[in-house]
Amino acid sequence: MRKIRLLLVASNGGHLVQLQRLKKSYEKYDNILVSSSKTEPDNIPHYKYYFIQDSNKNQCNPPEKPKWS
Repeated sequence: MRKIRLLLVASNGGHLVQLQRLKKSYEKYDNILVSSSKTEPDNIPHYKYYFIQDSNKNQCNPPEKPKWS
């Protein structure tokens, strides 16, 4: 039987709180947590933690146009 692995993704704040409240549903599985929280949450069980920079529609910069020679 294959081992179940989960990827948990939540922005900082309320979404992390929601994941914490759901931990009984995923704590028995291997999981990786990805969040925009700069500090690694200790109240959410996880195997690995990855920080990603928070972004929203007001912070997005359009890609630069390619410079053709």
